[in-house]
Amino acid sequence: MGRWKRKAALIAAMGAGAAMATVAEAQPNVIRACIQQATGNARIVGDGTACRPSESEVTWGVTGSQGPAGPTGATGPAGPTGATGATGATGAAGPKGDTGATGPTGPTGPKGDTGAQGPAGTPGVSNYSVQHTTATNPGLPLPPGSTGTLNTVCPASTAVLGGGCRTNTYDFNLSDSGPLLDAGNHLIGWSCGWKNVTQNTTIPASGVTIDGYAICGTVQ
Repeated sequence: MGRWKRKAALIAAMGAGAAMATVAEAQPNVIRACIQQATGNARIVGDGTACRPSESEVTWGVTGSQGPAGPTGATGPAGPTGATGATGATGAAGPKGDTGATGPTGPTGPKGDTGAQGPAGTPGVSNYSVQHTTATNPGLPLPPGSTGTLNTVCPASTAVLGGGCRTNTYDFNLSDSGPLLDAGNHLIGWSCGWKNVTQNTTIPASGVTIDGYAICGTVQ
């Protein structure tokens, strides 16, 4: 029996090359053979040839069936970093975003350096004072239309800056009120001029008062 198998295998191997062209023309992927049942002799036949009654037909594929997929191989090492690509074109500006919420107040900063001295200010006034002169019943009795003057003088080395006059009766009219000048036209005080404005009345020698005021000082 072992000898029969070796003989059949030898015949199959020898006949496979010779019959390959005939089989390939009919059915490229299948080889047909007829095996003699008594002796085990094999012969290659084409698709159009039937085996004899004393023979058995066998076939096998020229190309075997696809085997199962092998296991996944291990991950290979990372390749080197590629070169940096060229900078792309600038995109269009996006729409304006909403205004954000107000942030918290920051801490107080350090004290700054002292600034430079400013320019000199406008000259001020020193030796300021208000001088007051009062005349009671000046030269009375005073007939209608009579006049007089009351002067209030500032202290030495000061000048008059302003002044004023007043009286306690309507029978006197303060006809003049202004700065008092000396012979050199220096402002030395304030002058009050008055007049009896009654038509037919002589003012008696009592109850009449005139006050003069001079505001004095030295302008730097």
